[in-house]
Amino acid sequence: VASDSTFPSVRYTGRKPSDTPNTLRDEQSCVVGGGVQQFVDNTGRAGRWGDYASMSIDPDDQCTFWLASEYYAVTGTASWDNRICSFRFDDCGDPTFIARSNFDTEIQACALNTSPRSNVELFSLGGFNETINLVAGGLPAGVSVNFDSSSINSLPGSTGFSLEGLAAFGDGDFNFVVNANGTTQNSSVAFNVNVSSGIPAAPVLTGPADNSEASVRPTLTWNAVAGAQEYRVEVASDAAFNNIVEEALVEGTSFTVSNTLAEGARFYWRVTAMNNCGPGAVSAENDFTTIAPGQCPAGTSPNVVYSEDMENGAPGWTMPADPFGSGNTWTLSDVRQNSGQMSFMATDVDSSSDQYLVSPSISVPSIAQQPITLSFWNFQNLEANTGAGLDACWDAGLLEVSTDGGTTWIQVPDSSLLTDPYNGPVTINNASPISGLPAWCADDINAASGDQEVVSIVDMSAYAGQNVQLRFRLGTDGAAADEGWYIDDVEVQGCN
Repeated sequence: VASDSTFPSVRYTGRKPSDTPNTLRDEQSCVVGGGVQQFVDNTGRAGRWGDYASMSIDPDDQCTFWLASEYYAVTGTASWDNRICSFRFDDCGDPTFIARSNFDTEIQACALNTSPRSNVELFSLGGFNETINLVAGGLPAGVSVNFDSSSINSLPGSTGFSLEGLAAFGDGDFNFVVNANGTTQNSSVAFNVNVSSGIPAAPVLTGPADNSEASVRPTLTWNAVAGAQEYRVEVASDAAFNNIVEEALVEGTSFTVSNTLAEGARFYWRVTAMNNCGPGAVSAENDFTTIAPGQCPAGTSPNVVYSEDMENGAPGWTMPADPFGSGNTWTLSDVRQNSGQMSFMATDVDSSSDQYLVSPSISVPSIAQQPITLSFWNFQNLEANTGAGLDACWDAGLLEVSTDGGTTWIQVPDSSLLTDPYNGPVTINNASPISGLPAWCADDINAASGDQEVVSIVDMSAYAGQNVQLRFRLGTDGAAADEGWYIDDVEVQGCN
């Protein structure tokens, strides 16, 4: 344990199987550190200690834990000390036994196949030794457990068992318990069983329709199949599926292609339902032709649900305070624009800043209106890191989305940027609030000035049917400054 106010120290905690699930007991101290490791360049010593920690159980009493680790008694470069401490639970040592399974207690079963098997193992603690009788409880009607041996006369011991009669259950999950009963002590093991009654049917594809047009990152949808646990989705560039460009296993009934497909090309897709009995029949094959990002397929028209050209004060847009204290410089500007006279602009300052421009709530169209896109005019003159072999940023901007009214924000990934990918990661830098994140700075559109002017188109299908807010985030460090970042003509649309 360590913090700004706590020297690196060693603590321990633990729990018994009978404690409340998902809890640990109070931490106890093994040793309180008295210093830290100092960084010394070119010594090979910095950051290299504490990697020989271990914890072991004492074989003599099976109750005492021995913990060995390193710490710093005083600040130094390579002057760590070792600490060995021991602890035990107060009630450990009373004669008892433990039942468990060395199989997975989550049993995946197909009623068409032979009966699935598992086992129960019994271990003695503190010299305990009694005859243990095994009984299964909580089984659904028609299902039974067949033990290889239902009585174990000495410990340690184990026995296997099979599940019978699963065809009577059908599709779904059930839980049961194997109770291990002695004369004075009892233990138990809980199992969960997921049953498939047969091979699933072929899915029916619903979108994109066969021989239609679709986005370069389409969302594929199909009808649910009874008894299916997951679906294998295949996208290929040929009707024979010899050249598969994307393949995935998904649990739901939709999948958004993660690789941006070639524009103006024909692709083929199919889906196979799968469960514990194996893959079912493959669906019929649909094909689609990709269209340019931001366009609507033939037979549909744009459904623009939000549009802001910044000409009338951009109502609902906010500029929260900069948490770094340098000031949020986002403001309406008439210096550069895509249309009209105004745009939003933030200055690339020469101090650490985290500057937010937040949109009002936007109702994203439903998945039935795909492709669903966000477009905005994006001009950047931000400090890039153009050192040898680098493709990175010092000061940079990125796009985030919130679906909970601004409580939490998630960065839009590069894979969703259809026309304007991030230029590279922000160089690791403690002075930058977005250190290490992929972001926009300057790129090769205008290598002489480092300026970028482009309409960015973003796939918004991941937020279909939700209310979202957009946050344009500019992060700067404490070094050089540049002109800044301009945003104009923000628009969200689906296709009806």
